[in-house]
Amino acid sequence: MATTTAKALAFSRELIDLWTKEVSTSFASIAQTFEAVTGNPIITLSDGSPAFSEKVVVVRIRPIPWTATDILGLASQVYTPHVIDICTETNGAGDPNILTTVELLPVIGECVKRGTLVNWYQSANGVVPAIGQIIDANLKASFGDLYWSAQKAQ
Repeated sequence: MATTTAKALAFSRELIDLWTKEVSTSFASIAQTFEAVTGNPIITLSDGSPAFSEKVVVVRIRPIPWTATDILGLASQVYTPHVIDICTETNGAGDPNILTTVELLPVIGECVKRGTLVNWYQSANGVVPAIGQIIDANLKASFGDLYWSAQKAQ
């Protein structure tokens, strides 16, 4: 049985492969890094080097919070889908969209159709999207799978 980190890494590689084919005209750079403490994969899509007011999407893949135990009282294996956190920059008032629907939909769509819980965060206008911007105050939308909705109650 693969660990949740290995599953997240495999899922990350699958998304990078798909996005390389689907959104390469909008995002010339797709880079993968990892969170220092948890080891969760982070994918950064950008139109060059990430900067504010430019096309930047930061995606983190992490295991769903899991509190179940096995018959011995030990932490049990995680068999549920992952949580995907997406961070983009908020558009400025009166400014054209930083990311158009055509650019953003393939990114969110590939995540949602895999049965994951997707949380979409937006950093303030003029702030580069980053993992540090994935906080409750910046949460704009959550998309859950209609068929596996029990994951939200865990």
